[in-house]
Amino acid sequence: MNITRALACGTLVIISQNSQWKEVDDYGCRWRINTNTKNMAEIIKKELDLPESERIKMGCRGRKLVKEKYSMARMTTELVDIYSKVMEQVTTP
Repeated sequence: MNITRALACGTLVIISQNSQWKEVDDYGCRWRINTNTKNMAEIIKKELDLPESERIKMGCRGRKLVKEKYSMARMTTELVDIYSKVMEQVTTP
């Protein structure tokens, strides 16, 4: 949940390549790394060296990802669809 909040706020995130957040690559709003100290230090340096305009663009892409994939409206619709399918299976003889 913290990654979702950070992305929604336009904050750049550094996440493990093994995380569930595969779509951050498609949106270009993150740093996905192997989690070791050397990689982490390199990415933090790269992030700090980015021009502010690029950090802002990445932040905007993060907000777009959350809005398109994790908005309350979308999550509600998906949950209702899941419940509907379950109910169809339960009530179908």
